Amino acid sequence: MDQSLNTTLADELLTINAIHPSALTHLSTSPDTCALCLPAHPSVSIRLSFPPSYPDSPPSVLGPETSGGEGTRKGEGTRVATIVAETLTRVYRSGEPCVFALIDDIAEAVTQEGGESDGTVGTDGEPVEFERSALLAASVDGSKGRKGGPEEMFHALVRTHHITSRKKVAKLKHAADALGVYVLLRSGGSPGLMYVEGKEEGVKEWVGVVQKLRYKDYQLAARPAGIEERKDGAGEVEGAGLHEVAAVKDFGLRMDEKGMLGWWRQAMGYTN
Repeated sequence: MDQSLNTTLADELLTINAIHPSALTHLSTSPDTCALCLPAHPSVSIRLSFPPSYPDSPPSVLGPETSGGEGTRKGEGTRVATIVAETLTRVYRSGEPCVFALIDDIAEAVTQEGGESDGTVGTDGEPVEFERSALLAASVDGSKGRKGGPEEMFHALVRTHHITSRKKVAKLKHAADALGVYVLLRSGGSPGLMYVEGKEEGVKEWVGVVQKLRYKDYQLAARPAGIEERKDGAGEVEGAGLHEVAAVKDFGLRMDEKGMLGWWRQAMGYTN
């Protein structure tokens, strides 16, 4: 890697490409220019320019780098570049790397554009009513789960704009201990990620606790469901309690260790 490359951008390149390979390609320096291939739009890549002061100053969208492939509409590259520019103004925060948050928001926008229900809530953090009702009903009658009885392990995935409040994390830890579930958080920046695993009732009740904390841009990326067979070679399931990592890359590595990397990538919208 070019030694003159912005160090923050260099770290971001490694992290993003570890999660979804070849999504961010460094093209040139002075200034640093990258091609961003969005998982939600694999036929289109967007050129981004990063100033030397990044992340204290935002990157800029130069336009489409490539736009083609079977089924690609005319003008799709320009349309996607416009969406990226608009999203960038929303997710960028001075002093914080923003490309992963950019990819995450674009993936969510594509899901919403397709009209699919994914358990999202409004920007004020208020969960949709049917979601709350379903969770409450499920926590009362845990016998309505999948086959395998009460010992079957369930899991779920939540994503938010960020996780920074230590008071909220303390409440999440207390709930994890009380309910006997394993929880993994990616905290300290954007996006915030929460993975929970345990018995059905505990998982559903813990998700309910998260909803009540009203995290910004809360989304139930993967609803509580029984765990399918883990990938061969996956490590043993860790004990109950809350665990934290600071980087998305480390979160992905933990998912891989648990045999859940493919499931996680699909829940995040990185793969079909």
